[in-house]
Amino acid sequence: MTSLYSSLHDSYVPNKMRSTSCVALAVILGCLTVLGVLLAIAVLERPNPPKDHETLPQGAGGSVLSTDQCSMALVESIPQHMKYKANATLGIPLEKVWKDLISMATAQVDISSFYWTLTGEDINVNSSSDTAGRDILKALEELPSRNVSVRVLTSVPTVRTNSTDLEILKQRGVRVRRVKLWAPHGGRPPQQGLDC
Repeated sequence: MTSLYSSLHDSYVPNKMRSTSCVALAVILGCLTVLGVLLAIAVLERPNPPKDHETLPQGAGGSVLSTDQCSMALVESIPQHMKYKANATLGIPLEKVWKDLISMATAQVDISSFYWTLTGEDINVNSSSDTAGRDILKALEELPSRNVSVRVLTSVPTVRTNSTDLEILKQRGVRVRRVKLWAPHGGRPPQQGLDC
């Protein structure tokens, strides 16, 4: 028996549909590949969440890395021995941020404070609760010997006008200046909504 068709791919049958579907398939596969690569990069390059509320970069031995960047941390001091619920979110300990920022300092540290009491002597208190303050004071004392400029601006009147902490820092080369921080507001604290 003879057939009118010699093969399935006769030259007179248009092959347009096959080439269009191949191009569409290639474009779809290309787009999926690009999206897959972008997704992989996004997942693999995402930084890990900080552990134990670390705020500053750590070196191999756990020490804070020295950088040429300016750093700032916003923290809230929380009373010691306060009990928290099991689901409470704990903040960064204030003394940890102070120590980290001081250890990173390479050129200058500027501190502005309404009052200044790092040790118990300043407010006539003898307590072991000032251990963190003593450590911070010691770290601040050592900065001028590392050629780091330290400037302290504090308010007068303050809790105690003759701060032993500030005198110790002055003896170590820290520049201390006392100003009336409330003066722009007529000697009283600024009202809510006013810019200082």
